[in-house]
Amino acid sequence: MANSEFTKKEVMRLAGVDESVVDVVPLGVDHSEFHPVDKKACKQRLGLELSEKHILVVAADRVHKRMDLTKKVFDEVRAQRDDVKLIKTGYSQTLSGDDIISFGYVPESEMPILFNSADVFVYTSEYEGFGLPILEAMSCGVPVIVSNKASIPEVVGPYGNMIDLDSDDVIQQFADKISSYIDEGIDNEAIEQSRNSSWQKTAEKTLEVYESLT
Repeated sequence: MANSEFTKKEVMRLAGVDESVVDVVPLGVDHSEFHPVDKKACKQRLGLELSEKHILVVAADRVHKRMDLTKKVFDEVRAQRDDVKLIKTGYSQTLSGDDIISFGYVPESEMPILFNSADVFVYTSEYEGFGLPILEAMSCGVPVIVSNKASIPEVVGPYGNMIDLDSDDVIQQFADKISSYIDEGIDNEAIEQSRNSSWQKTAEKTLEVYESLT
């Protein structure tokens, strides 16, 4: 089984297997855990300044995650306004720089609080099998600004907010889109898109695949 159409194509390309033997079972999200919560309370719980806006990125510092691009985008946003900070978490790794808050590892139980403290979620990755943090952010009603690569279009669907990483002005595009959404509050379109995915649906599809093999 593959968790996205993109992953399926990669399995076929790299392993040389036939399309008929790879079933796609997308990942899901627990909507009872990941849902909108009072943003002010979440910011206060994490010790964040209520007068500031926060961009969240959840990713390891691996080359394909493009943290170099994230940093450049943040620098451009900061050039436009000085009340924005970047929150970085993921795999206990940090991102250094002025006005960057690195939380490192955050327990799964605390992730809904982290997502709800964010005003915008950014994902600059150029290679993803699925991109679960995007779905979790959307489920919390956080506007997501993401790349258009690999499996990411499958996760965000028609909801969009995708930036072409191959465009000459990719940094400016990300920065402009962030500026357009960072003051908007809860993104109901993101929530609606996230409702297409759940662990219940993942389990049901997985069972269908197993039953088809008997």
